[in-house]
Amino acid sequence: MIKKPKISVIVPVFNVQNYLKNCVDSILSQTFNDFEVLLINDGSTDNSGIICDEYAEKDDRIKVIHKKNEGVSAARNDGIKNANGSFLIYVDSDDYIEKTMLEDMYNNAQKTGADIVACDFYQEYLDKSVYTSAYYENKEEFFRAVLANNWGVMWKMLVKADLYSKNNIYFPPKIDAGEDYFVCVKLVFYAQKISCIKQAYYHYVRSNPNSIIAIQTEERTLNQIDSTKLVQSFLIEKGVYAKYEKEFSIRKFLAKNSLVKTNYPLWKITFPEASGAWRLLDMSFKSKLRYWLAERSLLFF
Repeated sequence: MIKKPKISVIVPVFNVQNYLKNCVDSILSQTFNDFEVLLINDGSTDNSGIICDEYAEKDDRIKVIHKKNEGVSAARNDGIKNANGSFLIYVDSDDYIEKTMLEDMYNNAQKTGADIVACDFYQEYLDKSVYTSAYYENKEEFFRAVLANNWGVMWKMLVKADLYSKNNIYFPPKIDAGEDYFVCVKLVFYAQKISCIKQAYYHYVRSNPNSIIAIQTEERTLNQIDSTKLVQSFLIEKGVYAKYEKEFSIRKFLAKNSLVKTNYPLWKITFPEASGAWRLLDMSFKSKLRYWLAERSLLFF
């Protein structure tokens, strides 16, 4: 019988040849050794696939899956389906992690019995590194923050594998922006216990000009809107929409926000009930005035 690893590290890979080695090296340098790495090569057209295979030849903890390009959601779902670990964690292929991340998060999960362990992180820019806190005292705080669009991302969370399987949680197909948000909301909702660590282990690289997050298009915005609609349906189904309507209005507003400059008519008719959520956000008087005018069709940014 093949011994199952304690953790499966899932890394979706697409055209990141300049970042991938740093990412994988940071995983292989962990002080915790009982893990597998799933490199999901999503139809890369650069040397990323070759780099994946080179690492697999050197370390038998690495499994490479080559597939046609279907987007990050499909790649992440392939990771879930092929993972053998008791816990799952995602690392984006242009990011990197601290060497004690897996050990400290796994030990915390064992100590607390948490279904999800989350941590703080660094945002890495070309000229600076910004420590970012994502610490919450309890599940309710965490859930409200995620719903309001506050770092509902997978890469800062170690999650029990059976939280996915028992609740049939997968990333929404053909949605490659906001897919994290949808899955994070469902995982936090179903989790019995969540633990947060006040320490940054993850380095979120924001200086990659070719990353999905760096390229803002209307298609990406529409994906964010679609994922928000899926979450709305989920909250209604679970009978908790009214309880979290304030936090969710912020997410609705932010999901459609870029349209106010690029496609004002679509901005106006998308989540019109949330257009005034700017009042709940910390922004300048000038920005607030512009949104006040935009609500009234007096300014199209």
